[in-house]
Amino acid sequence: MTAPVSRELAEQVRARTSLVDLVGARVALKRAGREMRGCCPFHNEKTPSFYVIERKGFFHCFGCGAHGSAIDFRMRLDRLDFASAVRTLAAEAGLVAGSVPVRRVPAAEVPRVSPAEIEDEHARDADRAASIWRDAVPGAGTPVETYLRGRAIALPVPPTLRFAASLPYWTNGAGKRPVKVGEFPAMVAAIQGPGGKIVGLHRTYLSIEPDGAVRKLALVAPDGDPFAAKKMLGQAMGGAVRFAKAGATLAIAEGIETALSVLQVRPDLPVWAVLSLTAMAGSGDPKAFKRRRSADDPKTLAAFKAGKSWPRLETDVPDMKRPGFVPPDGVREILLLADADNKDPPMAQMLMARAAARFTALGLTVRVARPKEGHDFNSMLMAKRAADAVGALQPS
Repeated sequence: MTAPVSRELAEQVRARTSLVDLVGARVALKRAGREMRGCCPFHNEKTPSFYVIERKGFFHCFGCGAHGSAIDFRMRLDRLDFASAVRTLAAEAGLVAGSVPVRRVPAAEVPRVSPAEIEDEHARDADRAASIWRDAVPGAGTPVETYLRGRAIALPVPPTLRFAASLPYWTNGAGKRPVKVGEFPAMVAAIQGPGGKIVGLHRTYLSIEPDGAVRKLALVAPDGDPFAAKKMLGQAMGGAVRFAKAGATLAIAEGIETALSVLQVRPDLPVWAVLSLTAMAGSGDPKAFKRRRSADDPKTLAAFKAGKSWPRLETDVPDMKRPGFVPPDGVREILLLADADNKDPPMAQMLMARAAARFTALGLTVRVARPKEGHDFNSMLMAKRAADAVGALQPS
């Protein structure tokens, strides 16, 4: 067993290790707003969902839920115990007598925002979200309704969805300076916290076509990577876009379109969108066993080809101290609305299992509803509409 290390050394390692340096040596990172983004090293993905937030001192993957500090990153990637990871990073940072730093690590601590500064930032984001929400108009009769109809959603536009005729789209340019790409129409969704207060916004930027059709905005960066059509502002984790009053049973989905598709088929069922599978699953127990991926998993094959160790999945054991979405009082049963078109099915299944375990631990009955393989509930709804249209053209 590895000898323990002091808390002081661990704190020095966290303070003096540049996460961008550490992660960037293993993962190709590109700037995304104020953060750095790349494909997650802990699960197989083609669309980057792994973020390094240097100024706050942690990484987070919105695809699989991986989260932690520089020490956690080294433990996960190299399968080290805590003490070994701390000692390795301490040597690399030049904190151990006689060691030579292997990366450019500042002599002083890496500049990071304080808890008070983070709170101020959250307050500014909340004010900005509230301002956008006040200026937006109800979605009925606007391009928001046209967009939803194009997704085969025929429900009246719920009050938690509004239309903003022109919202700026910002990204970071050279020197980390904010650059406005343009101004575009958007569907804005109110993210409500546990008490019902609006704590953030989900924005779906829209493109209004010459033929009147409304689709998600397709923007491409100068380097060829697509800009995200959907962005969040404020506090999303733990909140939800509510489409009905919660009852004894509450269905939760990842996305807005999925939630509305199910509500259209089951108007008696309260459905909310929690906006990510990570929020549904909550954080995993960092001490729990992480099983290996299967031998024929694409990520396993890629690791073997590159001469790397056998990759592991995240754990399906929840960390109850760091929950994601928490249902309101009075809910006794949770219906988890799964997607069957995920880019990484093994990881999605594991996260769904973690979500089920977490809600069960909260004393709730849990059921899982799954669409047909290769679909989510909205694509099934759209396929049905297409099938109906084809049927209507057949000779009687």
